[in-house]
Amino acid sequence: MLKLVKNMVSTAVGKYTGLAGLLRPTILHITVTNRCNLKCGFCNVWKERPRRDIDPAVIRSLVESPYFRDFRIIEFGGGEPFLVDLPALAKEFIPAGIKMVLITTNGQATGQILEQVRELLRIGDFSLILNVSLDGLEETHDRIRGMEGSFKRATATLRGLAELKKTEEKLRVGAKFTFLAENYRQIEDVYRLTRELDVEFTAKPAAVFGTLHNPEMEFPLTPEQIEEISVVLKRIEEDQTRRTDFSRMTLFGRLYFFANAVFNRLQREYLRRNILEKSVKQVIPCFSSFFSVLVHVDGGVYCCPTLMRQVGSLPDQSFREVWRGEKMKTVRSFIHAGKCSCFSQCDQMPSLVARYPLRLGWDVVKSYFMGSGE
Repeated sequence: MLKLVKNMVSTAVGKYTGLAGLLRPTILHITVTNRCNLKCGFCNVWKERPRRDIDPAVIRSLVESPYFRDFRIIEFGGGEPFLVDLPALAKEFIPAGIKMVLITTNGQATGQILEQVRELLRIGDFSLILNVSLDGLEETHDRIRGMEGSFKRATATLRGLAELKKTEEKLRVGAKFTFLAENYRQIEDVYRLTRELDVEFTAKPAAVFGTLHNPEMEFPLTPEQIEEISVVLKRIEEDQTRRTDFSRMTLFGRLYFFANAVFNRLQREYLRRNILEKSVKQVIPCFSSFFSVLVHVDGGVYCCPTLMRQVGSLPDQSFREVWRGEKMKTVRSFIHAGKCSCFSQCDQMPSLVARYPLRLGWDVVKSYFMGSGE
């Protein structure tokens, strides 16, 4: 925890003073495969060819980097990340002292997912944050995800993970809802389902996203729809806080919970400003490429999973060369100037922690004196 705080402070100072030597790549996004077992309507990854998994040589270049021990939070993404051996990849980063692993899955390979999660929980002393995509009730989810039966498989995975977390304090399980015009009225229905399953819940708008390769797509919402969504999200947030049992959460789990609560509040501002008003303005200053970096399945190094501007390539270059390179400096200037705007959960979390350290710290402290929830 002290290392994480030190890295955050150092990076914040480096960001605002221009001293690049103070920047630390604490969050590492890795796209481990472009293979996927669904055909989602808002994503083009499943169309990609050739199919491939991350090259072991790319992982070695990260492990051998002088920045290796700065990595504290790893996000494994895809495609469908559980189609590869995630425990084997995680083991490579155990010596770095990682404190959190984040994974979002479509939940289709229930047995394989549960087996890998059990192994991940055995191999290291890190919090495991696992989200299963759930975009509506059965008919709606299956239509959006392009596969009949995908809802049943995803909920089966959630049930298995919910049972596993009863004995695993390091495991946090949630459902992640991507809302569009065709499914937003089921946000609260799915939230009620997650309460029955005893898992957490987050919701976010569908958007053009670098790793989804969907730049030609649009996801329009009307002012009336956004107002309705905002009211529902606020009601859900209040209910979640009231019901949450903090007694079984790790320190990192508590920090993630309260950062997520702030994210949900700011997301309502993002919906109004950036989607309705078409403003290209950051809701909060972004720390992508300062505090985090993406290594893609093609070996390319990118500033973040959303903007996805390439700044180097592994293992052709060393990670140190890329992190300190001119392309990275250029994209940092672009992001720091606020010339891009997104509201991606994975990359806004460090920005939230950097922007609201006292508020989040106080929330975490208070959580040790709260009850066990309803």
